[in-house]
Amino acid sequence: MKQTAIIVLRQNKKDDWEFNEFKSLVESADYEVIHSIRQIRKEDSKYNIGKGKILYLKNLIDELMPDKVIFGNDLKPNQYVNILKELNIEDERLLDRIMLVLEIFDKRAGTLEAKLQIELARTSYYVSIYKEKIKQIKKKEKPGFHGLGRYPVDAYYRELNKRMIKLKEKISSLRKHREIHRRYRKRKGFYIVSLVGYTNAGKSTLLNKLTNSNVPVDQKMFTTLGTYTRLLPENHKNYHNNGSILITDTIGFVYNLPPFLIDAFLSTLEEITYSDLILIVLDLSDPLEIIIKKITTCNEILAALNANDIPKILVLNKIDIVSKDKVNQVKSYLTQLFDKIISISAKNEINLEILKQEILNIKDYLMKKHQYYMS
Repeated sequence: MKQTAIIVLRQNKKDDWEFNEFKSLVESADYEVIHSIRQIRKEDSKYNIGKGKILYLKNLIDELMPDKVIFGNDLKPNQYVNILKELNIEDERLLDRIMLVLEIFDKRAGTLEAKLQIELARTSYYVSIYKEKIKQIKKKEKPGFHGLGRYPVDAYYRELNKRMIKLKEKISSLRKHREIHRRYRKRKGFYIVSLVGYTNAGKSTLLNKLTNSNVPVDQKMFTTLGTYTRLLPENHKNYHNNGSILITDTIGFVYNLPPFLIDAFLSTLEEITYSDLILIVLDLSDPLEIIIKKITTCNEILAALNANDIPKILVLNKIDIVSKDKVNQVKSYLTQLFDKIISISAKNEINLEILKQEILNIKDYLMKKHQYYMS
């Protein structure tokens, strides 16, 4: 039986897409939404939402008795602690957007590296919360009060910091191991193609179809957390025998991903920076304004990874469920941003041969360019 949740989202202006994405995240974490609260206002420094909405939420909790209260905003440590006090609920019943994403990541993680990265991100986040709890406890002390020395929450805070150091050491070791694999691939002449894009755009389906693989595919967000790398079969009629092509599926991007989460997943995302070619996969069935927001998110994350100079192909997926007019509309808008745009249906294998050929063309061009500079 699914756990129940009341969801809360504060927005500076009404944005149905942001709300729907938040609700999708909640459902991807296997919660049943029994009530939703939306408030359009500037951020309240104490509670994020207004005091009136906090009181309304408190009454709802008493009435509906949800398992969780989930905020679609990233709560500051003081807001998180203040909301807990005002609602009079246990820590485990309150989640914000960061905690929700981490919970989804935790459920999807399949590799040791992904599990360690998730634990590091969660530990890093809880360190800031416990630091705030210690701060608020000490504010209540009277002058000259010495009490019993350090608080249990203070001891837990120190343990979290120690745990973070150990996690970083383990992840660093795994990154060195990954670097050995990268160097081996380069020595053997492998050409690396990375699939990137918004979560649920169809990247894993595309990887499976291009490479005859069977990596996990699901409609839920963040099915792929680690990286899956597969060999492009050499049975393409124009495949050249000058280096095999490896295609890597990466974790799906999401709107407004907190910087510390990107940092925590650096060793997964940095695979992108070693690519020879990047395929940015977009879902054509989204409205144009959503497609624009998603490509903006993709470009911002790629810029943060210093991947701007890597050649790119924009892959517009799911042409089988949209009109030709929609395809032309999106292409017309995005032509100003991308030189190479290819429309496909990964599920129905439409135009995949065209995409393969373009991958080969860019590979051959880059290899000739490299040989020219080496000569």
